[in-house]
Amino acid sequence: MLEDAKAWLRRAATDEERGEFVDPRDGSVTLADYIATHWTPGRGGAPKTQDSQERRTRLHIIPYLGQLPLRSIAASDLRAFVANLESTVSSVDYQRGILSELSSILEAARARYSD
Repeated sequence: MLEDAKAWLRRAATDEERGEFVDPRDGSVTLADYIATHWTPGRGGAPKTQDSQERRTRLHIIPYLGQLPLRSIAASDLRAFVANLESTVSSVDYQRGILSELSSILEAARARYSD
């Protein structure tokens, strides 16, 4: 899963350099708003899984990146987020879960807004 998150980060950096990582509607929706409006309501899975996803998002993703408009999330923001996780979250497995969650959220947002 950590490798998936790192792969996504590399793709995002490349897309950012090409100017392709933008919301065609203008990208003004923040990550927190996207999560609340689109990600959370569409999530499936067992209740325990949903609870874990919600906790990772609420405690780690939204406080650090939630205020950013989707169009302005840069590779540098993601690198800083990863560095923050590595310095504040002691469990590597929990770090991987957070990064996997973020990767899934951003991939879904990208797919939603790239049509």
